[in-house]
Amino acid sequence: MYTIKEKSVCINTDLYIERYHNPQKFIQFCKECKMYNSCWSCPPFDFETKAYLLKYTSIWIIGTQIFPSQFERSFATKEELILYEQDLLAKVRGQLDPLLLTLENKYPESRACFAGTCHFCTPSKCKRNKNLPCIYPQKIRPSLEALGFDIEHTTSDLLGIELLWSKNNILPEYYTLVSAFLTNNKIKKLR
Repeated sequence: MYTIKEKSVCINTDLYIERYHNPQKFIQFCKECKMYNSCWSCPPFDFETKAYLLKYTSIWIIGTQIFPSQFERSFATKEELILYEQDLLAKVRGQLDPLLLTLENKYPESRACFAGTCHFCTPSKCKRNKNLPCIYPQKIRPSLEALGFDIEHTTSDLLGIELLWSKNNILPEYYTLVSAFLTNNKIKKLR
């Protein structure tokens, strides 16, 4: 069982890039991940990220906080905790990602950024591993961190949310998924 709380804020693309874009630093973290160069939603990309971003005038930053039930906060082993976390985040992404794609249809000249790596294929099934094109090009989206953004400062500065992590087989009070919606539309409220 869990509850969700969402916060969002809109920022000018140029300003967001100026304050939070540091690909030299954050792509290094991507290189340490097993998904680097193994998934089409992860770096390296076949496009220049700054040019990709500057096609849009505004970026809505969306912080989705997931509060696990108090009864599900402690686990006997780290493996149990990791499986729970993966399942929980996949469930929420299973709701969030389609909503972002729906917003793209509602607002032409817009593009979503998902919270984390692709969930359409398992890592071993991604066609990038065989140097073949993505089989879901209409659905795949990069994350802000894959584009080189500082997510910790994004959430603390723009959303007032501190990122929390599991410790000693105990879940944090909440998890935070950070997605985005890049647009050229004047939108007063995202949802």
